Amino acid sequence: MIYGHAGNGHPHQNFIARDARELTTIEEVVEQTLRHVLSLGGTVAAEHGIGKIKRRWLPLQMNPLQISMMTAVKRELDPLGILAPGNIL
Repeated sequence: MIYGHAGNGHPHQNFIARDARELTTIEEVVEQTLRHVLSLGGTVAAEHGIGKIKRRWLPLQMNPLQISMMTAVKRELDPLGILAPGNIL
């Protein structure tokens, strides 16, 4: 299932892999989709930051300084790392 924020072209994709081979295929499809979305002016991550699953694709959209800034904001707001552990922001 693919759904998302129509206003900013930020897709959410929900796949369930039954085995490692399907997981690899899903990850390839997600990356291809995100690259296409970016080419159309959309985003990998929207205003709510990025979680555990799509964080590997954030560098397709943001440079290292931007990612460092997101990480720093998260650290300031959650110094103990207890809110959404593993999420960048």
